[in-house]
Amino acid sequence: MEEDFIFRSGKHIGKSLVWVEEFDSSYLDWVKINRPEMLKEISTPQPSKIKTDAELPDSPITAIKPNMNFDNEKRD
Repeated sequence: MEEDFIFRSGKHIGKSLVWVEEFDSSYLDWVKINRPEMLKEISTPQPSKIKTDAELPDSPITAIKPNMNFDNEKRD
């Protein structure tokens, strides 16, 4: 775990690991025993790969056409 780790939840939310070690080391011990998942880094999701024209299927892409016929609306 890196020293610039920031707590995302719990009693010291928003504080760094270094700060918690210095000012409340007993809390850090408690977290290690009872809530070790709090010390895991957040994994950044990888962006999805956008398919190029060559990777798209040969069949035409169809979609639902919007209904733009406003003549059927009731008028007062």
